[in-house]
Amino acid sequence: MSGQVAEMNIGRSVVHDNWEQKRAMSTGRSRRDLELNKYIEVIRARFLEIHNMLVREGKMVNPKPARPFPRNSRETKDAVRCVPRGE
Repeated sequence: MSGQVAEMNIGRSVVHDNWEQKRAMSTGRSRRDLELNKYIEVIRARFLEIHNMLVREGKMVNPKPARPFPRNSRETKDAVRCVPRGE
């Protein structure tokens, strides 16, 4: 990825004072904070699994998120053109 970084929103929130930016985890001890940390761990593990799979398959790893829906007609045509036959 040449040092590229991407961020994403997981749709969860945490009290600002309970957030440790360096670890990217909550420091709170409530059930909600512990569940949030576990959820973050699961997401990280899944990303690593996908990353390793792409590397093993020799595919390009790119942090740029793919948009689920095209924004205009040109992107729609490009998206359709890029779909391999038989899929």
